[in-house]
Amino acid sequence: MISIIDRSPELELLGKFYQAERAQLLAVYGRRRIGKTFLINEFFRDKGLYFELTGIKDVPVKTQLVNFAGEYADVFNFGKPIPPPTTWFKAFELLRKEVQKRNGEGKIILFFDELPWLASPRSHFLAALDHTWNRYFSRIKNLIVVICGSAASWMIKKVLQNKGGLHGRLTGKLHMMPFTLKETRTFLEAQRIQFPPRQLIELYMGVGGVAQYLTGLTPGQSVSQLIQSRYFEKAAPLRAEFHPLFASLFDDYTHHLAVIEALAGSHYGLSVDELLAKTGLPSGGSFTLVLTELLEAGFILFLPQFGNKKKAGKYVLADEFTLFYLKWVREWETGIADLSGHWQRQSNTPAFRSWAGYAFETICIKNIAGIKQQLGIAGVTARVSQWRDEHTQIDLVIDRDDQCINLCEIKFHGAQYAMTEKDAGELQRKKARFLEKTGTRKAVFLTLITVHGAVRNAHYINSVDNHVDAAGFVEG
Repeated sequence: MISIIDRSPELELLGKFYQAERAQLLAVYGRRRIGKTFLINEFFRDKGLYFELTGIKDVPVKTQLVNFAGEYADVFNFGKPIPPPTTWFKAFELLRKEVQKRNGEGKIILFFDELPWLASPRSHFLAALDHTWNRYFSRIKNLIVVICGSAASWMIKKVLQNKGGLHGRLTGKLHMMPFTLKETRTFLEAQRIQFPPRQLIELYMGVGGVAQYLTGLTPGQSVSQLIQSRYFEKAAPLRAEFHPLFASLFDDYTHHLAVIEALAGSHYGLSVDELLAKTGLPSGGSFTLVLTELLEAGFILFLPQFGNKKKAGKYVLADEFTLFYLKWVREWETGIADLSGHWQRQSNTPAFRSWAGYAFETICIKNIAGIKQQLGIAGVTARVSQWRDEHTQIDLVIDRDDQCINLCEIKFHGAQYAMTEKDAGELQRKKARFLEKTGTRKAVFLTLITVHGAVRNAHYINSVDNHVDAAGFVEG
């Protein structure tokens, strides 16, 4: 069994809630298969009286209450069956009495998982939780209530932005995101799978950092073989994952999908106006909510335009699994085809190199902390943006509070990157253009980021101020 792997920030937060001397109401959310249930269960189950109730999809309230009765009997009634309560108000009354009975006798943890399925329309689950928390639970110092769900739309509207009884009542929230590269390395090593940093980056570009996507890989296989087995073999576990993933997160994901597809077709990202034009969606609150939900779920990022004080910028697709699916898998999701050796063949094509370049850029954007550490500026406050005009595009700008700016050129190559005279001239032109157009008085450094290192030839030496090796993202 795999124990909790390198979820240090999450474990630290849960530890604070556990040590708190007042009642805690914690909302946990994140995409499906990310490991929410596993984390909560592993952390809390031996730390007090632990009650866990998991919602069942597409069943009536009566069935959910029968399920509640069984779990209640096991935890509070020595396994002796009880009649199912007829409403959630009566179910919470049973819990309230048991919790009050044990007030001051060690921690009590109530974990409600798959909350959107428990709190179906007209179930009155949330109303019962609101009432019980506000009237009783919030006064019980040794009580921890954890509510958890994958559906981003639902959790944002009904819990995080709730205007009813839960508004302002949450004592904390935990947004679980995919593993970082470093966490992915640790997770795979626990399964006896080890790769050099650069190969691990290639695997991450194809699969991402979702725990379930990284479970069940076969030790001893190459990166190409592992990606082939995830997507292109018979009964490949991720080939049909895309639509169930989005359906589990968003009430009606057609608009979300339109935004995702538009961003997948744009290497440099799209502004709000460009997204509206490409998708044909109406502007307004509903479109803003779509962007908010995609941001909250970690599918997209917003990069501001350097030097623009009107909050202009671009949205970029930042989820590795989604980018891989749309580029390589979608056409094979249905139908019958012999895809033996498919990925091994594709991974040597120009299309692969173009996709890999984009995927690597998003990884760099999400690993700013690692870039800063390698630059020796981990303790310096910095703002991250991009910059472009009609003639120039700079992948990544790190604007530092120590009066310096790093203009980052990101290069993905299968081997060491060897800078040419043309490449060096283009870098110098970009720097000159940036200085001219922005008028900055800060020191500006040309910074090269590579995945397989760089040849220190004359062009490199005369052009590059800093070099960041992406292997450091993995090694931490």
